[in-house]
Amino acid sequence: MKKRVYLSILTLMLICPGIVYPAIVCVHPLSVEAFPQYDYHWWTHTYSGKNTTRALAVVETSGGGFALTGLTCFSPDLSDADLWLIGTDHDGNQIWSQICGGNGMDVGSDLIEVSTGGFAVVGSTQTPSTGLYDAWLIRTDAAGNQMWDKTFGGSENEGAYAIVECSDGGFAIAGITNGSGAGQEDVWLIRTDDEGELLWDQTYGCAGVDRGYDLVERSTGGFAIVGITDNTGPICVGYLVLTDEDGNQEGQTISTSTTLELWAELAECSDGGYAIAGWMITTSGDDDCSLIRTDATGHITWEQHYGGSQKDRGYALTLISSIGFAIAGYSRSFATGSAGDEDTYIVCTDEDGVQQWYEHYGTADMDGAEAIIECASGGFAIAGYCGWGDSGIRDACLIRISDTPQPLGIPGFPWETIGIALVIALATGLTRRQRHNKPRSPNKN
Repeated sequence: MKKRVYLSILTLMLICPGIVYPAIVCVHPLSVEAFPQYDYHWWTHTYSGKNTTRALAVVETSGGGFALTGLTCFSPDLSDADLWLIGTDHDGNQIWSQICGGNGMDVGSDLIEVSTGGFAVVGSTQTPSTGLYDAWLIRTDAAGNQMWDKTFGGSENEGAYAIVECSDGGFAIAGITNGSGAGQEDVWLIRTDDEGELLWDQTYGCAGVDRGYDLVERSTGGFAIVGITDNTGPICVGYLVLTDEDGNQEGQTISTSTTLELWAELAECSDGGYAIAGWMITTSGDDDCSLIRTDATGHITWEQHYGGSQKDRGYALTLISSIGFAIAGYSRSFATGSAGDEDTYIVCTDEDGVQQWYEHYGTADMDGAEAIIECASGGFAIAGYCGWGDSGIRDACLIRISDTPQPLGIPGFPWETIGIALVIALATGLTRRQRHNKPRSPNKN
């Protein structure tokens, strides 16, 4: 009887570790070290620059590693920064680094791996003599070496926040412009060929402030851009613009929120509608992470909010292949440090936006996520920043997490493999013992 019980337990450990290991912890306190709780974290890497460093975008490369862009500052007051590109291997170990820019502020806001190889990076570059900014497009090889660059702008401030490679091999860029359009700032859509030569540009917005933070090329042709607008009053709220393939506006959606709101990133869903991540100030005065779902015309079909009793913001979004969404940003509600500190924050939901789980990672200082992607091998890569003490210096960071809970304890400890070995060993031992104790046949000497 005991043999059957032992075999049953070990077999269950093999096929259902998520049930048996916690049960062992509950009944045997000494087993906490051997069979701890579960987590999603695999590894974290940080990347240091001259002073404060920040990663604003990440892509998984065709070679299986990652590429990040952002900025590295040469002065504590952020008055002098360069665009920074980092390439890593599959495990996040840095294998190359490139810096682009001159005097003044130069920032990399987004990047893509181009179908013909290498990367296209967009951001902003400052002209020190005037203090004004232009939108900036840089084309690099696979090691981040600059091949060419283009600037777009006039006599006012402009900037680029997002880029996509279009079906014809050219690029579409979303950002802001002060130099043209209807208002103080307008959503700006730039279309170029594959060499960065301007084909056309369009602006969208009202007489006030309008900004475009992210875009996608629509499966039906044209583009969708999200950002903010103050078209409805003194506060900025979420803004979605839909265009045809020539940038002519086909529709728009303006949030009806009565509090400050920002729509930061979007993705096109399989039904042709859109998922949008961002944050808004709640009626209690705190910020909550937001997920908005629309149909193909931009009509909002539902909205969900996530967070605790303090400030929680979402800045990045990715679709999950198993149907659902992952949002990343930062949280004060769940921070591990003292009051006012922030942790990198991720929320995973089902297709209806119902939260399935959340996690937070951080130091005892300021940490946050600026970008998230689902990886080809499963799980997610999150790019952002982490803080180190009271100096104000930040490092860029890349966090790799699973999309399913993993046993903690010894990193990579092979519980399932050990379960298989134990089952085989016990079964072998029992078989040998049965043979040893079996009565001899009366027909044999």
